[in-house]
Amino acid sequence: MNELLATLDQWHAMEVCFVTSVALILIDYYFTVDYPAYFAYLLCGTGVFLAAPAEPGLRLAAGAGTFGLLLVLHRFWFSRYLTNAHETGTRDAEPQQS
Repeated sequence: MNELLATLDQWHAMEVCFVTSVALILIDYYFTVDYPAYFAYLLCGTGVFLAAPAEPGLRLAAGAGTFGLLLVLHRFWFSRYLTNAHETGTRDAEPQQS
């Protein structure tokens, strides 16, 4: 297991996970579904798993805790800004007069 984690560290998997998660959260702003954000949270949890300087069990707990925390934050806070955000542009248009 340690050899696999060392190989992933050489491939900069942690950085790739974090950058990809940020990109997916930005992309999620334009979609009506939340699946890109959920996948981004999973990648962020994976990045925390890879970054934690502990035994694999504690790493798994840290990654799962991060994923769970982001899901809770999404439910109560982030969903205000990420859900159906593309519909906000329709309010700015002036009504057509005939």
